[in-house]
Amino acid sequence: MCAGVVRRARSTFSRFSAMPLTLRQLEAFHTLMGVGSVTRAAMVMGVSQPTVSRLIADMEAETGLQLFDRSSRGLQPTPEALAFDTEVGRAFAGLSHLESVARAMRGSARLSIAATPSVLPEFTDGVLAPFVRGRPDVVLSLDVQTTRRTLEWVLASQVDLGLTFEPVSHPELTATVVGRMHAACLVPKRHRLARSRAPISLAELAGEDFVAFRPDSLFRQQLERLFETAGVAPRVRAEARTTEAAALLASALPALSVIPSGDVPRGSEGLIARRIEPAIRSEIVIVHHASRPLSSVARDFLAFAADKDGADRAPRRRAAP
Repeated sequence: MCAGVVRRARSTFSRFSAMPLTLRQLEAFHTLMGVGSVTRAAMVMGVSQPTVSRLIADMEAETGLQLFDRSSRGLQPTPEALAFDTEVGRAFAGLSHLESVARAMRGSARLSIAATPSVLPEFTDGVLAPFVRGRPDVVLSLDVQTTRRTLEWVLASQVDLGLTFEPVSHPELTATVVGRMHAACLVPKRHRLARSRAPISLAELAGEDFVAFRPDSLFRQQLERLFETAGVAPRVRAEARTTEAAALLASALPALSVIPSGDVPRGSEGLIARRIEPAIRSEIVIVHHASRPLSSVARDFLAFAADKDGADRAPRRRAAP
């Protein structure tokens, strides 16, 4: 089939909004293309043969395309019809998807959240999972994004809620504190700093091989301000987006890393966690659009997270005192 035919068919299809085509006409055309005869198409649709013929003729008149050659053998689809049917099939697939979404929405409540990677390891176990387990009607959609993208998605109403760290300063966003995390230093078990159970000072990180978070991470920016104040400059050997990635790199290089939570990520048995002095605390916040109403499930989740406020999160290996 020549490319020109396909382009003409797509161009015509894209002008549906300016043409009085009906879904019934499209259904008759798509059915006829599928079964191959007016008689069978009429049977499938539960209408008379003249009705199908009229719908096809009206559709040809509206589109300006000759979709079928008429002969004693019946209707034979033209190249334009073959190309046009591909586009009609896509349209019906889209309608079928919308019907599926509507059925799903009738049977469940959707909660969409965009979250900063470093918040998730602790918050998932302590808040997200318990909420979903307690609400069988809820379908959770979770996207992991940078802090900037998380806030952009909330502002654009692409998600119900954003999950990130303070500070969040935007006139159109409301931030609710739902938890607090205390940073820890990840130390390879054979490193000299692993021999003591005492907290690690920032000064002890000077000149050490170090895995940092990406430059756009709010936690990294907070940590670099503390390093600058203390006159400390670790030797950054790698950068990571998530706590898990930072732990993997710290274990493999080996190197030190400071993470927002005092938990050693799962799968990082070669590391131990030590508290940092001075203590580095981060507040976890849920953000939503200040002037747009929340869905009932989003309101329920916000209340659930605020009530828990991190008090009963599932414990894992904590930073040693």
